[in-house]
Amino acid sequence: MKTKNLILFGNAVMYISMLLICLYYIVKIIELQFFTEGYSETASSKRSEAAKETSNQASILSYDHKFLSVYVPEYRIGIDYMAGFIGKSREIKRDSSLIKDFELIAKVLAKHTKSKSAKKYYLEMANHRTAAEKEAKAGKKTYNKYFDGTVNIDMRDSIMAFRNVKRVRSTTRKAIIEEEKGRRENPYDNLAHRTIIGIENISDEFLKNYSDEPDIVTSIDADIQEIADIMLRKTLSNDRFEAGTIAVMEVATGDVKAMVNLSRERGVYMDRNLESLKKTDPGSTFKIASLMAALETGKVDIDTEIDCDEGCVKETDKKTGMVKKKWNGVSEIDNKNYGKLKLQRIIEKSLNIGTAKAVDLAFRGREKEFINALKKLHVADTFDIGLNERATPFLKEVGAKSSQHGGRWTSNSMYMIATGYEVDVTPLNILCFYNAVANNGIMVKPRLIRGLRYKTGEEESFEPEIIDKSICSQATLEKVKKVMSGVVSLAGTASRISGTEYGIAGKTGTAQQLSGGGYIRRHRASFCGYFPENNPKYSCIVVLYSISDEDTYGGKWAAPLFKEIADRIYALHPEIRPTYKPVSYEVPESPKMKNTRGKNLAIIAEKMNIKLGADADKMTWVIAKDTAGMVKISTLKINSRTMPTVEGMGLRDAVYLLETMGMKVAIKGAGVVNRQSPAPGTPVKKGGRAVLELV
Repeated sequence: MKTKNLILFGNAVMYISMLLICLYYIVKIIELQFFTEGYSETASSKRSEAAKETSNQASILSYDHKFLSVYVPEYRIGIDYMAGFIGKSREIKRDSSLIKDFELIAKVLAKHTKSKSAKKYYLEMANHRTAAEKEAKAGKKTYNKYFDGTVNIDMRDSIMAFRNVKRVRSTTRKAIIEEEKGRRENPYDNLAHRTIIGIENISDEFLKNYSDEPDIVTSIDADIQEIADIMLRKTLSNDRFEAGTIAVMEVATGDVKAMVNLSRERGVYMDRNLESLKKTDPGSTFKIASLMAALETGKVDIDTEIDCDEGCVKETDKKTGMVKKKWNGVSEIDNKNYGKLKLQRIIEKSLNIGTAKAVDLAFRGREKEFINALKKLHVADTFDIGLNERATPFLKEVGAKSSQHGGRWTSNSMYMIATGYEVDVTPLNILCFYNAVANNGIMVKPRLIRGLRYKTGEEESFEPEIIDKSICSQATLEKVKKVMSGVVSLAGTASRISGTEYGIAGKTGTAQQLSGGGYIRRHRASFCGYFPENNPKYSCIVVLYSISDEDTYGGKWAAPLFKEIADRIYALHPEIRPTYKPVSYEVPESPKMKNTRGKNLAIIAEKMNIKLGADADKMTWVIAKDTAGMVKISTLKINSRTMPTVEGMGLRDAVYLLETMGMKVAIKGAGVVNRQSPAPGTPVKKGGRAVLELV
């Protein structure tokens, strides 16, 4: 009886002990999940902060999906060394689960970061743990003082390490703080640097309605961008210029294929400022707009003769001592007498007074109509191309008393505007207008963001936006094109770039730069145009900002740079050539196949979508025979004692097979093995000689 009671008592004690242990762990789990003031809340709050700081992960792509800017994740692993020391009542407690996992964490960090050994990582973590314990005992710090007693371990560029560390025990994992902070890398280095930054800056706002953060597909052509960048740097290298900008557009779509903006910083030209969006006096490139407006009135024609000398006065410049010819505030850069010239010739020679007189003939006493005519041409429109920065062009109103550039309206304002002064527009405004001329009068908005590419591989394309279906009559358009072609002739200001195979049409520009409310002795050389002349595919503008006034003209500097860029684009894209015919290749339904290794044939068949009569992957060597719509294959049996069939094989396969059998191979001809000696099935020995004839 006593023995039975002792057994029952022992069982009761065991059951009660197990129950108490279970209750203890249940309480600990509940406390850990809901009541502990330690690392759990700290870690989760840190994760929340990290999530807010992480930028969007969209990549920025060129039009053909080359990466211009790539989101690269960086990972940071932090360990809450106070974990397990402080409980609900803030008493010191010890939890060894974190310490037990230090060895695993150290090995993972050492393997993937390669900055420290596992031993050093382990010792570092153990030391921090000891320090945290001392601080907890001394100050009984709560989780709110988390960073006072801890040091984070950095780990960057290692997704695998980030994931592997999270495989430790669930209790320890709550003491691990993982942060992802991305950075952006440009595979093309500084190419399109400022443009890409502009797109990055608007990407958060642009993508806010997209949950999966699609990649942004731009209109940029990396090859054309590189051409423009290299050519501009080459031109700027002679120290004559302080800055320059180039923009290239696709005529039909308005796609901005390249945008380069370089300015001098500490002796080096950097892509920092968007000069393409910087408004200023355009100078003589604006004369095409004035010409178009005048022609639309019907009061002048390109054959209209204008006396370029009548009514002019000659004045001596007090600063330079140069004698200049002036008419109603408009001056010529030289003191020559030109007499009567046709309007076409006036624009080809870029004469200021002649242009101003043509506008006077068309709009005398009707200045408001002139301004409205320019507005109809959209030369001073404000448009957003997908960048944060945008300039607001300024076209002076008749009777204006504005303090903006150009000041109040004067009796000379119409003539100054006609020659490209007292008006503020950007290079992109001028390019958009010239592009419309090239596009048969259809003005399309410059487009920098072409569409989106989703993670599924699907792409959403944005349609080109038409600003105006016809900026002028067809008759006026043809006359303007004729004049622009004349500018790039031996008689025009862009004679240096005449005679190309493909043809260029455009207009030179040379303007004084504005500084401190007045014009200074520094010029801005420019050229804007399109090519090929008879079937335009691209339009382009080049603007160079000089350091001095020495010999800086659009025809001498900007036009040749335009041609260098156009030459390279023309060579890069043969499809824009008038004589270009794409080469088409007809692939037979079942092309001639060589006898070869099975794996090689399987790969070729898959790539060329050729049906095979059997599974080539499972055969070491195969014999291929062409049949209707299919290639039938059979196993090529190899016996080390007899000569195999190598007829129909390529040289590499035949030599490889025979040499692995220990034979010496002699070769005649080139191509595919047509005849072999010894014949197939002939007994052979190692060191024997085989002769292969190829055709």
